[in-house]
Amino acid sequence: MNLNPRLRAVTWPLSALAWIVLGVSLAGGQAISGDLTGTVVDPSGAAVNGATIEALNVATGQRVTTSTKSQGEYRFGQLPVGSYTLSVQAHGFRSTSVLNVPIELNKTNTANIRLEVGSASTTVEVSSETAPVDTTSAQLAATYDARLSEDMGLGSTGGASGGVLNLSLLSSGVTNSSGLGLGAGPSVGGQRPRDNNFTIEGVDNNNKSVTGNLAAVPNDAVQNFSVLENQFNAEFGHSSGGQFNTTIKSGTNSFHGSVYEYFRNRNLNAVDNYYVLQGLTHNPRYDSNRYGATLGGPIMQNKLFFFTNFERQPIGSTGTSG
Repeated sequence: MNLNPRLRAVTWPLSALAWIVLGVSLAGGQAISGDLTGTVVDPSGAAVNGATIEALNVATGQRVTTSTKSQGEYRFGQLPVGSYTLSVQAHGFRSTSVLNVPIELNKTNTANIRLEVGSASTTVEVSSETAPVDTTSAQLAATYDARLSEDMGLGSTGGASGGVLNLSLLSSGVTNSSGLGLGAGPSVGGQRPRDNNFTIEGVDNNNKSVTGNLAAVPNDAVQNFSVLENQFNAEFGHSSGGQFNTTIKSGTNSFHGSVYEYFRNRNLNAVDNYYVLQGLTHNPRYDSNRYGATLGGPIMQNKLFFFTNFERQPIGSTGTSG
């Protein structure tokens, strides 16, 4: 049974209390969020100063408010990952709402907003058809959401190189470590795996003895997984290699859950030529049946939530001599 520490805290109250206290003490330095920036302009393209902008987290109801500066620019820092609705109000302009603005882990997205002249009592809704892009930094990064973690982050949750870490191989400049020495995870920018840095919810997850990650998060409990290759902020100053950061799903204002299974069986694969040369007519036993379930929801609407994950992976296998 694989339960990461944060999920296990849901089961035992004393552990939960300890993690809550720890979470509060570390909140200031956790890399568990993203930023949003942009400008607000009128129909002619001129900047709108003093406009009020509210960012609403669709899942949790969290609201954050800011206002535009002299050049019409605004910025939201450290927003929890998720989908947001931006509401803009300014004197002499119609209220404007931009729907489905994504906030991604360790990224600064840009969403520029154009206001229409008219009464503030009239609201204009704009659907965010394209994902905002980061135009504020030269950071090389790739972020993978929950869907990709579930469908493509294959591998054992127990191994140092399994689970969502496999998603990093989809990024440019990231390759299999092969014979580059000790450490876990891939080679980023030609560096050795021992130069990599691993965090979960912004908390250090590095094995200090042989390098690599200590704990692994089940694929279906991952909210976002990001890989930073270079030009990253000073908060990721632990190592010069790849920065692998994982955030865990949260509860929302509605109850949600899933039941899943990852199934591998020797009878589903062709017989490897290695075994054919040994006179075998079928694959040796290797049966992996990884299954689990997730559940999340509200404890107090818009204020307090829970999320838990259970996973088990029985494996039956045999080996042959060379």
